[in-house]
Amino acid sequence: MTDTARGAVAEGVWEFDPHGAVDPRARDQVISDIGHSGARDVVVLAHGWNNDPAVAGEFDARFFALLREAAPEARMALVGARWPAMRFLDESAPHVPEERRRAAREALPALDDDTARALAGALPDSGEVVRELSGLLARQPTGSLALDDFGTFLRRLVEVRLTDARADFASDAEDDRLVQHDPVMLFDDTAGVCGEFAAALDEAREAVEATHHRPERTEQHSAEGAAGVSHHGTLEESAILGPRAPDALSPRLEQTGPVQTAGGFGDARFATGHDELWRGAHELLRQVAGHTFRRRAGVVGAYGLAPVLELLARSVPGVRIHLVGHGFGARLVAYALRNQAEDSRAVASMVLLQPALSHFAFADHMPHQMRGGGALAGCPERLAGPLVCCYSHNDLELGLMHPLATRMIGDSASLSGIDRKWGALGHDGAQASASFTSVGLDEVLRHGMSDRQCLNVDVSGVVREGDPPAGAHNDVFHPDLARLIVQVAGIGRED
Repeated sequence: MTDTARGAVAEGVWEFDPHGAVDPRARDQVISDIGHSGARDVVVLAHGWNNDPAVAGEFDARFFALLREAAPEARMALVGARWPAMRFLDESAPHVPEERRRAAREALPALDDDTARALAGALPDSGEVVRELSGLLARQPTGSLALDDFGTFLRRLVEVRLTDARADFASDAEDDRLVQHDPVMLFDDTAGVCGEFAAALDEAREAVEATHHRPERTEQHSAEGAAGVSHHGTLEESAILGPRAPDALSPRLEQTGPVQTAGGFGDARFATGHDELWRGAHELLRQVAGHTFRRRAGVVGAYGLAPVLELLARSVPGVRIHLVGHGFGARLVAYALRNQAEDSRAVASMVLLQPALSHFAFADHMPHQMRGGGALAGCPERLAGPLVCCYSHNDLELGLMHPLATRMIGDSASLSGIDRKWGALGHDGAQASASFTSVGLDEVLRHGMSDRQCLNVDVSGVVREGDPPAGAHNDVFHPDLARLIVQVAGIGRED
């Protein structure tokens, strides 16, 4: 751990392997340094998916600098929770060198060398499968058999035994009373799935080109028929379920379908050309890799970070722990909170930035099933303070790709469209939870949390820049977001 010049008394890193293991000497050294630093607050930041320690370090450094600016006099320690994941380099991300992104885009639909190496490095037990997938994307052979082979290798990439800990982290839209399943995209007709993702990529581009601010949804809500404008969805629906985007990002997110395929994927192979199918295959690989890292984030949070937080709380009595996670990193810190003892209150606050979680993760009761809530239902009770979910309607990764990629086999058909059942927390906030109130970023920065513990905060005004397919998912390096974290945590505030 190192001393810092301004805004924090110390910084450090905990590095976890895919199973959540951490070097005990390095772990204990960071905890010891926190104790000796006199820090009152510890901010633990978990990145989303970054390809190597240097890129993950750049993410931490940029965000820590914003936190130091937001609380220049606070005695706080800043700790990065590093874990093995990777991003496809054609995505826009401000902390990734532009030349690497350019090379990745020029290689599409093939994998550029850096992305292929990062994928093989993040999945070391699947090196041969990654090589086969990379080879198919590079050659783009004709015929449906090649796409069938592509689908077979994808299933091999993610397969785990039912006794494997990862099998319990496929979804967060159901609690542990229900069996987990893998997504439909792994088992439906591969050509159809590739065609669906190719079409979704086109719609993502159109969404970025059209506007960052689509008109708000309106509805008739009084006996006189006067129209009202809702900033968080239809007025009545928002009061019951929570916020939602004013319109679905794509008509395909409003489709319903049979029980077995839960809406399934269209028979797009008959309307999609060869080149488009392989472009969709590249996106399918991205989403399947994301499924593996989604599971891994749950494992690392539950079995890696959770016990480290407990040890920190025991070793440094009185220190206040604040969890911050971005993307899949938000899933990691959320599952770390879930695995705290019910009466521990070791964690003082949690802020989720563009969380790659089901928007029903905190649901008290799932609107589409007879019993059970979300996987994180009850987690706010494990916090000593506030829980904030930041969402943006400009996040294409979570608003369009996430619901297409997370539909589960065996789910019942969605009566109101797949965006409602499989939507993401980082796109339209926590749904079906009486604990959450929805506000705008400006409002909470001006007035604070008041007496509210759980907030959905619409950050669409600042989290708005980024190219498809991810859109604004990675646009989180903003002073206002750092100010929000500091305010929610009460850093620098005298009790």
